[in-house]
Amino acid sequence: AVKAKAGEMLVVEDEQPRKADPAKIPNLKPAFAKDGTVTAANSSSISDGAAALVLCSAGHA
Repeated sequence: AVKAKAGEMLVVEDEQPRKADPAKIPNLKPAFAKDGTVTAANSSSISDGAAALVLCSAGHA
């Protein structure tokens, strides 16, 4: 559950998997290199992200 302005919100599914058409996956062209392996089917969506945080004392830094 996620707290939001309108109250608590429950996330029950990701929106990306249902948009994929398995029949089209074998025919997708590589996104970057002519003979590449990265396609729209095996790369992350624009809405995916990551973050990292490192905490330490001032004396350790």
